[in-house]
Amino acid sequence: MKTFILTALLLFVLNSSLAQQNPETANAKPASKKPSHEIEYANWFNQLNQHLLKSKDNYQKAMGIASTLNATLNLPESDDQEVFTLLPPQVNVLNELIAKTDLSAETLDLLVNWCFKPQIKSMCDQQTLLDKHMQQQPENLNVYFQPIQIAIEQNEPNLTNQTLKLMAQAKHSHLTYYIIPEFSQVIDDYIDNNPLPNSYVQAMINKQEFSDELGVDDTKEQQQLTKDFLKTAIKMSYAMLYSLPQVQPLYE
Repeated sequence: MKTFILTALLLFVLNSSLAQQNPETANAKPASKKPSHEIEYANWFNQLNQHLLKSKDNYQKAMGIASTLNATLNLPESDDQEVFTLLPPQVNVLNELIAKTDLSAETLDLLVNWCFKPQIKSMCDQQTLLDKHMQQQPENLNVYFQPIQIAIEQNEPNLTNQTLKLMAQAKHSHLTYYIIPEFSQVIDDYIDNNPLPNSYVQAMINKQEFSDELGVDDTKEQQQLTKDFLKTAIKMSYAMLYSLPQVQPLYE
């Protein structure tokens, strides 16, 4: 039962982290829509993304823009105009990254995940990204799932057959669905220097089911355990910016 409750709470925090508002809109929403501790956490999370976006490290920057795009795409339907306004400059950042020549496999995998989102793909430099992805990992089966999907959707039998041949020659299948250790350390360092909002930490502790699972009465220990729990949830929220490849076209 304890594992189930902690898992449920972790999923709650993950969903909260994944759907944080953009810096441009976080302060524009009526306060009545969200409790103050959630607004403080949203602002804190946005500042973390801005920190990543300012990094000279391509992987960190890719994580920052993927998280920001995710927040934009998760805005309510009533904010469609806001999404329309926010997306172009954000996709510009995505394209700036795609143009880089020193992208790691993990960074390319992440960019492919976001470049082909329905609301983004018309603005994203897809061909450059796919070319780099396949050139860097020609023996990896997973780099061909997006090209084969495009070939099938565009009804290009020659391109489909060529891609299938490349897939048949692949020697391994590697999928990034994690954050690299260096990025985990970046999150640790950021939280050490920019502590999580006390109001949000306390709100978690005040959840009866969560405090029961902690199983400690000491206030300081409760706070430390909660901060450790939230740190793990934040890292997992970035890992979840990756997604599984679409294999359905292969069966159609």
